[in-house]
Amino acid sequence: MTEARKKLVNLLCIGFPALFTSDKLTEVTTLSLELQNEPNLSDRELSMLKLIQEIPLASSDFLEAKRVAKEAEKFFADLEAKLTRVSTLRNDYNASKQEIALLEVEDISTSSAIQEIDEKIAILQSRRAALAKVANRTNKKIAEAKSKQRMVMDHLPKIVDEIREANSQSSEWKLKKQKSAEKEVEILTKFAPLKGFSI
Repeated sequence: MTEARKKLVNLLCIGFPALFTSDKLTEVTTLSLELQNEPNLSDRELSMLKLIQEIPLASSDFLEAKRVAKEAEKFFADLEAKLTRVSTLRNDYNASKQEIALLEVEDISTSSAIQEIDEKIAILQSRRAALAKVANRTNKKIAEAKSKQRMVMDHLPKIVDEIREANSQSSEWKLKKQKSAEKEVEILTKFAPLKGFSI
């Protein structure tokens, strides 16, 4: 009995959580039943031995409770992680909201600047089209003027030659003009008496 007492005390010393999950439960029950047959047991010792016999029955409940406790711990850990995640997401959302607001303001400013530039481009394009028409007309006039200039240059030598030739004949033509004028006077003088004549 002394050896049985010693073994049972040693098994109980390992602690109930370890005992509940060990392979010593059958040995604990056997030892407690064996010690119950000892005649000199007090009522307290007898009740303790009977309580020890309930250890195997409580083991499954203990393990189940331990499992549920772990699940509950995991549940609350997951919940805490989700709450943290929600807080992070809320902060991210608010940050994104602020960033979007700033970007929208920037976009409005950029769009306004683009519109202003487009309007200026439209004005410049219109101005360019008008100037292009003027330049086109001017180029045509330049081409016409150059063509006339070439024609003048082509005819100039001939005209110069004609002028030279005319200059060389100038004295002769002056004399012819003078003689013609004298001839006209002579003819008019001859027939002057007939002016106002009637029969």
